[in-house]
Amino acid sequence: MKPYTLSTLVIVCLVLANVAHAETNKDNKNGTIADDAHGIVWLKNATCLGWNSWWSAKNDVARLQSGMCGLSDKSTAGQWRLPTPKELASRAVNTSGFTNIKLGIYWTSLSMGEQFAYVVHFPSGYLRDYQKGNGNGYIWPVRDK
Repeated sequence: MKPYTLSTLVIVCLVLANVAHAETNKDNKNGTIADDAHGIVWLKNATCLGWNSWWSAKNDVARLQSGMCGLSDKSTAGQWRLPTPKELASRAVNTSGFTNIKLGIYWTSLSMGEQFAYVVHFPSGYLRDYQKGNGNGYIWPVRDK
């Protein structure tokens, strides 16, 4: 295991400080759940896009659109993305209204060079780095409101 850097510890502290409050989730009745605290919309089905490498996860999320994964929100390909560590860690605090949340790791958008990206473990909310190409994680997309 590689040692954590100061920037990693700062990110962990920021994430933990911001997940202390539990925000309210609003079911939009179109396959999405609104997250007003972060100004984003989550895919209601937490594992519709499955389990894959970070590279594949980014491609899968970029193709997501209305008509897929129970979506009827009129979203188009290119609007969805992987969540930030802060956004994803907030889900470990409050998963009400979501479906198919799995025990395990979920990819975030935060990359550490060519080999690593951050993941959040569910249900603990623990943030760590993980290999992009050799490791798999769940894919839980978000889009801006």
